[in-house]
Amino acid sequence: MHHLFDFEVKENNHPILKHVGKDYKFLPKKYATTSGIDIFGDRVNIMHNQFLGKVGTNANITFTVIVNHNLAESFRTWFKFMWDFCPK
Repeated sequence: MHHLFDFEVKENNHPILKHVGKDYKFLPKKYATTSGIDIFGDRVNIMHNQFLGKVGTNANITFTVIVNHNLAESFRTWFKFMWDFCPK
Protein backbone atom coordinates (compact mmCIF):
# COMPACT_ATOMS: atom_id res chain seq x y z
CA MET A 1 0.00 0.00 0.00
CA HIS A 2 1.01 3.59 -0.61
CA HIS A 3 -0.17 6.49 1.55
CA LEU A 4 -0.30 10.25 1.10
CA PHE A 5 -0.77 12.07 4.38
CA ASP A 6 -1.44 15.70 5.21
CA PHE A 7 1.54 17.65 6.52
CA GLU A 8 0.24 17.56 10.10
CA VAL A 9 0.81 13.80 10.34
CA LYS A 10 4.52 14.47 9.81
CA GLU A 11 4.58 17.59 12.00
CA ASN A 12 3.01 15.67 14.89
CA ASN A 13 4.98 12.45 14.27
CA HIS A 14 1.64 10.66 14.38
CA PRO A 15 1.79 6.99 15.54
CA ILE A 16 0.12 5.82 12.29
CA LEU A 17 3.51 6.17 10.58
CA LYS A 18 4.84 3.23 12.62
CA HIS A 19 2.04 1.00 11.31
CA VAL A 20 1.88 1.72 7.58
CA GLY A 21 5.31 0.58 6.46
CA LYS A 22 7.71 2.67 4.40
CA ASP A 23 5.57 3.64 1.42
CA TYR A 24 4.22 7.03 2.46
CA LYS A 25 4.70 10.64 1.52
CA PHE A 26 3.28 13.96 2.69
CA LEU A 27 1.20 16.51 0.86
CA PRO A 28 2.42 20.11 1.11
CA LYS A 29 0.73 22.17 3.83
CA LYS A 30 -1.28 24.28 1.37
CA TYR A 31 -3.11 21.13 0.18
CA ALA A 32 -4.36 19.99 3.60
CA THR A 33 -8.01 18.99 3.85
CA THR A 34 -10.34 17.26 6.28
CA SER A 35 -11.08 14.56 3.71
CA GLY A 36 -9.46 11.30 2.75
CA ILE A 37 -9.72 8.71 0.00
CA ASP A 38 -8.96 4.99 0.02
CA ILE A 39 -8.82 3.10 -3.27
CA PHE A 40 -8.82 -0.68 -3.37
CA GLY A 41 -10.03 -3.10 -6.01
CA ASP A 42 -13.13 -1.60 -7.60
CA ARG A 43 -13.94 0.54 -4.55
CA VAL A 44 -13.34 4.16 -3.66
CA ASN A 45 -13.95 5.14 -0.04
CA ILE A 46 -14.34 8.87 0.52
CA MET A 47 -14.27 10.20 4.07
CA HIS A 48 -14.96 13.77 5.12
CA ASN A 49 -14.69 15.65 8.39
CA GLN A 50 -11.62 13.74 9.56
CA PHE A 51 -9.30 15.35 12.05
CA LEU A 52 -6.00 14.08 13.36
CA GLY A 53 -6.62 12.03 16.50
CA LYS A 54 -10.43 12.31 16.28
CA VAL A 55 -11.35 8.95 14.71
CA GLY A 56 -13.79 7.07 16.90
CA THR A 57 -15.00 10.20 18.66
CA ASN A 58 -17.96 12.42 17.90
CA ALA A 59 -16.20 13.71 14.78
CA ASN A 60 -19.35 13.26 12.63
CA ILE A 61 -17.43 11.69 9.73
CA THR A 62 -19.19 11.33 6.39
CA PHE A 63 -18.23 8.07 4.69
CA THR A 64 -19.13 7.25 1.07
CA VAL A 65 -18.31 4.00 -0.75
CA ILE A 66 -18.44 3.88 -4.53
CA VAL A 67 -18.17 0.51 -6.27
CA ASN A 68 -17.12 1.14 -9.87
CA HIS A 69 -14.06 -0.34 -11.55
CA ASN A 70 -13.51 2.50 -14.04
CA LEU A 71 -13.89 5.18 -11.39
CA ALA A 72 -11.46 3.36 -9.09
CA GLU A 73 -8.94 3.25 -11.95
CA SER A 74 -9.37 7.01 -12.46
CA PHE A 75 -8.75 7.71 -8.77
CA ARG A 76 -5.70 5.40 -8.91
CA THR A 77 -4.31 7.42 -11.83
CA TRP A 78 -4.83 10.72 -9.95
CA PHE A 79 -3.19 9.21 -6.87
CA LYS A 80 -0.15 8.17 -8.92
CA PHE A 81 0.15 11.72 -10.23
CA MET A 82 0.13 13.14 -6.70
CA TRP A 83 2.52 10.44 -5.50
CA ASP A 84 5.00 11.24 -8.26
CA PHE A 85 5.05 14.94 -7.38
CA CYS A 86 5.11 14.73 -3.57
CA PRO A 87 8.47 14.80 -1.79
CA LYS A 88 9.39 11.94 0.53
